[in-house]
Amino acid sequence: MAKVFVTGANGFIGSHLVDKLLAQGDEVTCLVRATAKRTRLHELPVQIVAGDVTRPDTLGPGLRTAEIVYHLAGATKSLRKQHLWDVNEGGVRHVLEACAERETPPVVLLISSIAAAGPARHGTPITEEVEPAPVSNYGRSKLAGERVAREFAARLPITIMRPPVVFGEADPYSIDLFRPVARLGMLIGPGLRQARFSLIHADDLVQAMILAVSRGQRLPPVPGQRAEPDLRSGAGIYFAAADEHPLFGEWARLIATALGRRRVLVIMPPGGYLVWPVAAVMELISRVRGSQAIFNWDKAREVFAGSWWCSDRALRAATGFQPAATLSVRLRQTADWYRAAGWV
Repeated sequence: MAKVFVTGANGFIGSHLVDKLLAQGDEVTCLVRATAKRTRLHELPVQIVAGDVTRPDTLGPGLRTAEIVYHLAGATKSLRKQHLWDVNEGGVRHVLEACAERETPPVVLLISSIAAAGPARHGTPITEEVEPAPVSNYGRSKLAGERVAREFAARLPITIMRPPVVFGEADPYSIDLFRPVARLGMLIGPGLRQARFSLIHADDLVQAMILAVSRGQRLPPVPGQRAEPDLRSGAGIYFAAADEHPLFGEWARLIATALGRRRVLVIMPPGGYLVWPVAAVMELISRVRGSQAIFNWDKAREVFAGSWWCSDRALRAATGFQPAATLSVRLRQTADWYRAAGWV
């Protein structure tokens, strides 16, 4: 049994992680913003600490006895570009500073994103050794957080995980793919017919995270007085993905099968040019409402970037990770949950 501290514990991935940690007998402390919903956490045998990764004064008490820290808290969208850096870079710095102040620092697992690495190039999956080339503000802010982690590598045992598309039960984002297939039997794609996507179910990602903590490599210290770490060094960084890496049309058909539909109409506008008008409309709606929509200009940049396809060979070699089920089975589990919850 380990004493574990989780930031972002009330989020989609965080909730799956907390369930797994409790199931294996760990003592779990959850950092949750004072304004965040925490109804489900109150039903679990966890300690809840009100705090915010952008406010370092709120982190100390919760981190005092932790042996393992899973840093999941992050911003995926914002009306203000600076907010992405405040959370995804500044928040990482605050958490790691609090950990480094400990006499016996904990092991830290930082959740980054495939967006920090950028899309696949030359028709091959991206690996940890490829120099990162993010195409969105979100990706650049996550890469900034990774740079901060490298600064602390000499003081803390740190491992970074870069998930691709994550889906699963209670996922508030993937529902936008399942719902039109369930209700209309159709799905509008980005128009990039040869783009491949790596995906992973939340439970498989959680298992990969736990294995990375127990068996994975740590970030190597930056040698000497080098101002910038070598971002091409893959040591201590891992991708995690399902065995399958479908094209968008294949992904749509897998979703249709999971929902019990025999056919799905996949509409792919030539060149994906429909993406930009939709992004413009969503941006306008966001400005009017005062809250950022899931799809925006930043996500449109990612859509047009090509394949979000990664190799997790390094993770599997180091930890023995294997997804517990096929992509088809995991999508069916997700579809069943959506249906039971009345989301589709």
